[in-house]
Amino acid sequence: MNASASICYGVRLAENAKLPWIDDLIEDWWRAVAGDEIDIELDAVPELEEQGRPRLIADWLEENPLPINLMNSMSGDKTVRFISVVKTEIVIRAGAPVSFNPAALKVPRGKAAELVRFCKLNRIVTEGKPRWWLIG
Repeated sequence: MNASASICYGVRLAENAKLPWIDDLIEDWWRAVAGDEIDIELDAVPELEEQGRPRLIADWLEENPLPINLMNSMSGDKTVRFISVVKTEIVIRAGAPVSFNPAALKVPRGKAAELVRFCKLNRIVTEGKPRWWLIG
């Protein structure tokens, strides 16, 4: 049997949960709400527009990483969505076994509460409290 799976600590989104970003454009949304000023910088030096934008965005995202990760799973013909705490994910791809110690699954201090605050602040409806998930 071939399988792909992920383990993560997070929350399952309600079936019809509305997200504040459009489609998969979470990085664009994050740049807007976290206050990136790349467009202002590029207005000051227009010749950087073509070559500079991708590098500036990558640098900004490295300095201001997304506070969450998006995880998806298929259940029949429906996508089940999750938001997880960054750096709690283990991804297993079909054909690439991964060994891990379940006792090593730890959530960094304060990150569960931070995840709950993020969802409340952005009016993201979840199903229950954060917990460990095995997502197939």
